[in-house]
Amino acid sequence: MIRSFSVSDTLFYLRGQYDVVEGVSSVCTLAKYSYNIYDSSWSLDSASTSKSANKAIGNATFKKKVLFITTDTKSFTLTLTCDKYGNLS
Repeated sequence: MIRSFSVSDTLFYLRGQYDVVEGVSSVCTLAKYSYNIYDSSWSLDSASTSKSANKAIGNATFKKKVLFITTDTKSFTLTLTCDKYGNLS
């Protein structure tokens, strides 16, 4: 499953992959991110992913600079969760 978040002229995607034993357990086996920037004044300052049990977690910070001066910063966290029946949220 992929979840995305848009801030101004940026888009951040979080992808999670899971191993599910239906009715018993779900484990996140992969968490990856990608992003698009549609305005060159924005840049990705930092990004990371992590896995915790049945969750994929992505963190990102985008910064907007004008003439080398930071004029705006947007930070957020996305979480994907898969239950033991394969339902994603």
